[in-house]
Amino acid sequence: MIKMDKSYLIILLPLVILLCYWQDRPCQTTVGQAHSRITSLNRKSKINIGQACRRIDEYVLRPGETFSFNRVVGPRTYERGFVAAPTYLGNGTASTEGGGVCLVSSLIYKAALESGLKIEERTPHSRTISTVLPGLDATVWYGRQDLKFKNETNEPVKIQCKANFYSVDVSILGSKNALSRRIIRKENPASATQVAVAVYLQKGDALEPVSQDLYDRTRNN
Repeated sequence: MIKMDKSYLIILLPLVILLCYWQDRPCQTTVGQAHSRITSLNRKSKINIGQACRRIDEYVLRPGETFSFNRVVGPRTYERGFVAAPTYLGNGTASTEGGGVCLVSSLIYKAALESGLKIEERTPHSRTISTVLPGLDATVWYGRQDLKFKNETNEPVKIQCKANFYSVDVSILGSKNALSRRIIRKENPASATQVAVAVYLQKGDALEPVSQDLYDRTRNN
């Protein structure tokens, strides 16, 4: 029988505990993600996108908590580093402070759907946009329209949000035991000028309805 010196046990025990924690640590597996290229966007839109991403990146949503895009990003004002950039307003496009951040909220929405987080508030755009597939967009307007979702799991999740001159990448990290959902989109013409989009989450062989949206397809940006 091999005898082990007590001094070795004192050294090894913390290492074993640390190894067990490392293997079971939360936020180690990508459970939802989204990507968009932004080379076609203007410089001011990219500034706003970067400002929003920096405020969200590495945000941890604990069990039972609700993520609010407007609360985390805050007011889109000049004083906080945002600039005027193109924004959808009604049937037109205007230049407003923070224009472009809806791309960030849309990518987070798509990643949250895949992660199985409960969507509590989401508003689609009135028109299709070139950077996000119809049905997977989420418009935000501070004080009016928000993107909210709740973590109903027993583990925290972390939102990573990275932007550079070329693209934006969003990842939601969760437990290694978490199950990602597959998003199914069904797009059909509703009229000569509109398109209807239905979104579902696939769970096994079942499809869970998520949204039914109607977009003006004649005003694509």
